Amino acid sequence: MNLLLFRVLIVSIVFCAGCASLPDNDGIEKSYSLTASSQALLSQLSESNLSSLSHDSGFIMMVDGVDAFIARLALAHEAQNSIDAQYYIWHDDLTGKVLLNELINAADRGVRVRLLVDDINLSSARDKGVALIATHPNISVRVFNPFSRNSNRTLQLLTRYGDVTRRMHNKSFIADGRVSIIGGRNIGNEYFSANPLLEFGDLDVFAIGQVVEQVASVFDLYWNSSLAYPIEALRSEKLSPETILEKREELIRFVKSKQQSPYASRAREATLLTQLKENKLLFHSGEAEVFYDLPEKLVSDRSQTELHLSHNLSSHTLAVKDEMLIVTPYFVPGKEGIAYFKQLKNRGVDVKILTNSLASTDVSIVHAGYKTSRKALLKAGVELYELKANLAVAPSPDKRSTGSSKASLHAKTFALDRQSLFVGSLNLDPRSFVENTEVGMLIHSPDIANMLGELFDSKLPEISYQLTWDERSNKILWKESLGDRKKIYDYDPKTSWWLRRWVDFMSLFPIESQL
Repeated sequence: MNLLLFRVLIVSIVFCAGCASLPDNDGIEKSYSLTASSQALLSQLSESNLSSLSHDSGFIMMVDGVDAFIARLALAHEAQNSIDAQYYIWHDDLTGKVLLNELINAADRGVRVRLLVDDINLSSARDKGVALIATHPNISVRVFNPFSRNSNRTLQLLTRYGDVTRRMHNKSFIADGRVSIIGGRNIGNEYFSANPLLEFGDLDVFAIGQVVEQVASVFDLYWNSSLAYPIEALRSEKLSPETILEKREELIRFVKSKQQSPYASRAREATLLTQLKENKLLFHSGEAEVFYDLPEKLVSDRSQTELHLSHNLSSHTLAVKDEMLIVTPYFVPGKEGIAYFKQLKNRGVDVKILTNSLASTDVSIVHAGYKTSRKALLKAGVELYELKANLAVAPSPDKRSTGSSKASLHAKTFALDRQSLFVGSLNLDPRSFVENTEVGMLIHSPDIANMLGELFDSKLPEISYQLTWDERSNKILWKESLGDRKKIYDYDPKTSWWLRRWVDFMSLFPIESQL
């Protein structure tokens, strides 16, 4: 009987694998970035600010979540020609709905909107929502590296393992071909300080000038890839005009109902919004290079590193002379990463890394891949810091009360000799380097790079634990600064015994390549 069940299971899996087919996408219609005329508002914003800068591009570093949301909302509101948005995740929550509504408003004005999303966060309900958006004559939606709609998604994770498990992790927003936002944020409440339970510490770059052309060309590359499927090609169901109108009115009612919410009040008081209204945006001058994985990375052999972002970026990281400062939420260096950091230390380079603690991480299994590397890194002289989880105090988007929110690091950035700063979607883990596609920009500007330097110089004792290796006890110790006194832990601070044991158990398995 057991043998019969086993055979049935195998036949079922093989059958489902055969059903997991995708429509032909070779004849995908190509389109390209549009640049607004010099009379457009965003063109004038760009040109007026570039005229006072000494380099061909200007940058605003957006650390504050509300500012980051306002920036996207304002660009969508003011765009006159085109909006291109590419995201790994777009949540169906307050910030996701409000921004989506603004994209539709822009399309109503005649703005061409192209929305490219990864398929990891879609479901049958979300599929329908995305298809509804795409019924607008000025909006096109494409889904990157999709699951088949003819087979169960969970089964496809087994039958198409190594295919659908490789995802488009890119995040970018471009308005009128004149202004771009690139960085670590997806679209959702936790990325924009609107989630009362979780607040991601993240980083985006608001950019004008020559670098925007580079960001736009990367978007075009992905949009025109054969891996980007029009949502209409994945769904056979046709939506009635009545359904389309009903859902549009439902979204409008939702947005109106939130106009007096605490989060909306905070958004109206955002620093960036005030600067936009008064035309007093403070751009830092610099030059930048955009680094990106080629879309073909997801369907190519993992040994083809010429397709990888890291292949081109490595000439810069290997040339560092004095100091490398790293902020990464998910840190799984593996043997190659440990060897690289040891090489830097042997050359006299100071290496300082801020990552999540076990208490602050939102993906504890990743910590299992990181914890096995800590001893070797500390003994090599690398300075390790882990973020405290109890830093955030975030107001609820729907209630008048405030409360403690778990802080979790999500920014992906590093500084090279305080001369250049990289900002993007790239985590320092095998999934980012080998499995997923990523994008980011390396900004050549000492002023901008020193912003990260100032964080490491003055803020780390306040926001993190410093790790040290204690030879006498043969243990890692966590040092917490509490004003004029110190507290020492010999285990991951603010975590339960059960969580630590679970991470210990998971670290026994060879799962690093998927973290």
